[in-house]
Amino acid sequence: MKTTNYILAFTFILLGISLNAQTDTVYIIPDQTIVGNQVRVDFPVQQFEGIVCLQYTMNYDPNILQFDDIGNLNLPNLNENSFGQPAPGKITFSWLDFSTMGVSRADGESIYSVFFSMAGGAGVSELFIDGSFTAVEACISTQTIPLIFSNISIAAFVTSNEEVETAAEVNIFPNPATDQVTFDIGTLSGNVKLEIYNSIGQLISNQKMNGSRFSLNKSMQMDSGTYYYRIAADGEPIKMGKFTFL
Repeated sequence: MKTTNYILAFTFILLGISLNAQTDTVYIIPDQTIVGNQVRVDFPVQQFEGIVCLQYTMNYDPNILQFDDIGNLNLPNLNENSFGQPAPGKITFSWLDFSTMGVSRADGESIYSVFFSMAGGAGVSELFIDGSFTAVEACISTQTIPLIFSNISIAAFVTSNEEVETAAEVNIFPNPATDQVTFDIGTLSGNVKLEIYNSIGQLISNQKMNGSRFSLNKSMQMDSGTYYYRIAADGEPIKMGKFTFL
């Protein structure tokens, strides 16, 4: 009888392990934040259930971005040795759950962050993955599964290494906006220009600002979504950032 009980208990343990949530596809949807002349890219996940391994090579334009650091590590056994730089514009990533039990994260939870500085080139760098140095792979305890990485474009405008001193305080409101966003440059004078980029880095508006305020209306050219702006006075950058039309 005792032997039968042990067998039953062991069977339920095995069933419990096999019934742990596991996904058939894992998604990584990078999200960027621009602070001054630095870009932080977080790596939120979706359907990250029972994941045992993950690896790929990230690609970016080194003429636009300069890799600074890795941070906000949010997986067991994930450390600086999980990342490498085999060539300019390449960052390898390789992670393994040593327990082999599988790791889960809530939808929208970031597993790590990458920090870039703007290298000085004008333009936008796309961030994408491939198998150039490390194979693109995700796996659960029983098999490899598809890994879908949502490519993003990182706004990386020309910046100065020195602080731009101006008496004018620049404000953007409301943000997020429903129909109209206003750029208030206060007493800023000279040849002031406002550039607007869409989410894939295309310049969609280049306006000379006459007066202290300029309002941008949502239109067919600007659907709901995130946009990036750059304000410059006499060619010198004053403020950069992003805004959202709902």
